[in-house]
Amino acid sequence: GATLFDSLLSSLARAASFNRDDAVAPLAILWTDEKRHWELILPLLQERDPRFLVLGPFDSAKRQGSAIWIRCALAGRIPGIEWPHGTVPVVYLPGVSRGALRVLEDCPPEVHVLAAHQYRGAFWCHVNGKDWTVTAFLQSGEAGAPLDLAQDEATRAAAVDSLPALLDRPIGELT
Repeated sequence: GATLFDSLLSSLARAASFNRDDAVAPLAILWTDEKRHWELILPLLQERDPRFLVLGPFDSAKRQGSAIWIRCALAGRIPGIEWPHGTVPVVYLPGVSRGALRVLEDCPPEVHVLAAHQYRGAFWCHVNGKDWTVTAFLQSGEAGAPLDLAQDEATRAAAVDSLPALLDRPIGELT
């Protein structure tokens, strides 16, 4: 059956969907993660899916760099960084909230050059417009079947900590 990893990729693909009669394809999917809830699985995502670009210290092997570097990669100006036709790259922004990108006065200087991409791209976010948390994703049905999780801080922390171990588990085993 479908795994949590499969569900995550499907959800990201839905974020890139658009009405071809009304709009152009998004330039990128912006994945804001102010609280860094998803950071533990980032190496696994990067290993399995080359469309991920990550804001952080420069490391070309990990497709990671500054906002300027990401902007150049999205523009096709970085040798070796490309995607198959029709693929929408994902830009993971650890420590950055969607709200900070939306209000330029609050936008961290190190990501300011990416703020315009919110108009040319799409956000991967909860239907309420906030960053996805691990527990919100697991409870939403986006993961395949909504899980019934406690709402306390210990459960939230456990969900984040166990995410790497859950990634390859079939959704049916988690319910």
